[in-house]
Amino acid sequence: MCGLQLQSDADTLLRARFEQSQLPQAITGLDLRLVAVNAAMGRLLGRPVEELIGVHVDALTHPQAPPSRACELLEAGASGELDYERVYQRPDGTPVPARLFATLVRDPGGAPHSIAVFVVDLTDQQRAEEALRSREAFFQALLERASDVAVVNAPDGTVVYANATVSNFGYTPEEVIGQRGLHFVHPEDRQFVAAAWESIQRVPGAAISLVYRHHHVDGRYRWVEAWVCNKTADPQIGGIVTNLRDVTSRLETEQALQESLERYRAIVETAQEGIWVANPQGHTVYVNQKMADIVGRSIEDLHTRGVLDLLDVEAAALVSRRLLERRNAGPEEYELSVPHPDGTARCLEVRSSPLWDGQGEFVGSLGMVSDITELKRVEQALRRQALYDHVTALPNRSLLEDRLEQAKERHTRGTTASVAVVFLDVDQFKLVNDSVGHAAGDRLLAQLAARLMSVALPGETVARFGGDEFVVLTEGVTSGQAHALASRMLAVLDEAFDIGGRTVHITASAGIATSAGCPAEELLQAADAAMYEAKRRGCGGVMMFDASLAAEARTRFDLNVELRTALCDEELELWYQPIVEIASGRLLGIEALARWNHPVRGFVSPDLFVAIAEQGGLVRRLDQWVLRRATADLHELRVGDHVAPDVYVSVNVSALHLAQGDLWSAVSEAAWLSDLPPGCLCLEVTETAVMAEPATASAVLKRLAEGGFSVALDDFGTGYSSLAYLRSLPVSRVKIDRSFVIDAADGVIDRAICASVVALCSQLGIQAIAEGVETQAQYDMLRELGCPAGQGYLWAKPMPKEDLVAWLGRGMPSDTPAGAR
Repeated sequence: MCGLQLQSDADTLLRARFEQSQLPQAITGLDLRLVAVNAAMGRLLGRPVEELIGVHVDALTHPQAPPSRACELLEAGASGELDYERVYQRPDGTPVPARLFATLVRDPGGAPHSIAVFVVDLTDQQRAEEALRSREAFFQALLERASDVAVVNAPDGTVVYANATVSNFGYTPEEVIGQRGLHFVHPEDRQFVAAAWESIQRVPGAAISLVYRHHHVDGRYRWVEAWVCNKTADPQIGGIVTNLRDVTSRLETEQALQESLERYRAIVETAQEGIWVANPQGHTVYVNQKMADIVGRSIEDLHTRGVLDLLDVEAAALVSRRLLERRNAGPEEYELSVPHPDGTARCLEVRSSPLWDGQGEFVGSLGMVSDITELKRVEQALRRQALYDHVTALPNRSLLEDRLEQAKERHTRGTTASVAVVFLDVDQFKLVNDSVGHAAGDRLLAQLAARLMSVALPGETVARFGGDEFVVLTEGVTSGQAHALASRMLAVLDEAFDIGGRTVHITASAGIATSAGCPAEELLQAADAAMYEAKRRGCGGVMMFDASLAAEARTRFDLNVELRTALCDEELELWYQPIVEIASGRLLGIEALARWNHPVRGFVSPDLFVAIAEQGGLVRRLDQWVLRRATADLHELRVGDHVAPDVYVSVNVSALHLAQGDLWSAVSEAAWLSDLPPGCLCLEVTETAVMAEPATASAVLKRLAEGGFSVALDDFGTGYSSLAYLRSLPVSRVKIDRSFVIDAADGVIDRAICASVVALCSQLGIQAIAEGVETQAQYDMLRELGCPAGQGYLWAKPMPKEDLVAWLGRGMPSDTPAGAR
């Protein structure tokens, strides 16, 4: 759609209203040539809109029609508004009668600028009038001027004639004739209508146009436009003729249009976004109050200053380039920093688009501006929260891995000679945390991080990897320099830490991996493996990842993959070792022990594949498999009368599974699937497993005990607070660690320990079970101490279920262990 060159942002926003209006509208220049036409006007004239631009209005009128009266608006003393009728002609010769409402538009200086015209199609109306004239020749002269309703009033105002169109107001002509005309006028309008009547009554032939409210039979009032003419001197009429037209819809449309204009203006003025219209040179054409508030300037200031005047040099160069490129760039979004008068800077988000006039000329830019300063602040805070550890303020694991990726890319491109990673883990930090509390532990980690940063060199990244693990990333160093870096990091930990007035000493173990010793993509894993090897060899040491560790790491990786397959393919087996009542030799239970007979590697050590399961996230699946197989095997033994009904199966539970809190589901499901009473299933946990997450472990074990399952504390005596666990956990059995049993027959100290544990368990109502019983002397000693139960090679080694059935079938004396015979 072509149109008059826009002068303001408000014009831009109202263009759509003009184009989409169903009311024919046009704008002419002062030379009466069309400069803007909407689609409705084009349809009225039967011409494409593009053909109408530049056409003189008189060129569109019927040959017999008089020239346009719009020029009267330019005469001195004119009111600036004019309405009149004329007849247009379509290209096919069809005449189009219309009523025009013209308004003179002035520029901001008050000078005439253009003429805006609203057009009402009178085709249907005049066709009706023509039909009426053909039927009623008597009223030919009267209906020439009639619009919708025609009435004739006597000089005293009494209605003497009304056409049938009074039905528009719900009346019949008979109901109207004989009434006084003022009777149908709204009470608030009667005074000025009566005055108008009096003025034309005095002058035969005089006419006047009025707009007032006319009564409708339904009780409402309709707005009418009345043309009142004194025809008392006309012998054919002899009265005052009034032509009424219902203009309610038109006035409502005009009011709606005006309200729409005001509404859009209000929207622009009250928008929560800044709106800025600038010409191609960057000078302000329009700006709303929100924009002024954002940049801390007055609207007047923004009109007198250019956009570039508010920006710093860098931002001004950016905007200047964008303004010059706008005509070709089209709409775009960008961010901008603008100095604020209060001394701060505002970060603005600008959505800019070009403005074009009706001739397709670039006339400026429209900018929708939002102040995103606070949003950017929050984003920066969230980014820091996402990339930095809140306890130590060090880069976190995510940021470390990102920087490591970048370092590896630089190494691949050859822009850096090497990449090295030092992996540090605080030794026995859990003991520190448990003794001083988590809050104090966090303060210790924060101090530790500060010490590490104090000896870090420029370009080195010190990050908290998680928990009590820290990683240092550096580039361009040799293996020796990486080792020196690790030693330097450990050395700063030698001095004691002051945590709330409490002196704390800590050590750490470190593993080192460099791109010279392993593939760059495996640096973290390699350094981690080296750190664990350093821990294994003694806390506080440094270990460099080498070929042997690489081979071990590869083996562990392969075993992790193979273990996953083994669990799916049922390659694992369960072996069982009897738990025997020492006094009678009666079978009390059997301990289920997982075995993996690898098709290539042979038997894999349980310590190894259990550790791999824990590190590879398979421990829950392993525990679930053991629980289901053990309970199913015991059920078969019970059904086959191979064991007594009170014999139980004991299953070792991983510390990780215990800490995750869903052990209850796995245990109860296994017992339910095998139809095994809860009392026939015992869960063995170590003190170390309980210490990992004491609160979670305690809650899980208590729930298991409440469900009827029994709990055994395994490897008793090797932990840190054995007696405390006997008091706080629902333990029904205690397994004395084999390290105390081996020398108990001859060693005074170990015998005393065994005697104390047996006596303590007896007093607490807990069954003591001695592990690792291998000799008759050990058996005799335990029997003498009154130890209730034992387990070990003296009775039987762990064996497959089939061998267990055979062992049970052979039977054994009630007072002598089988191995002693």
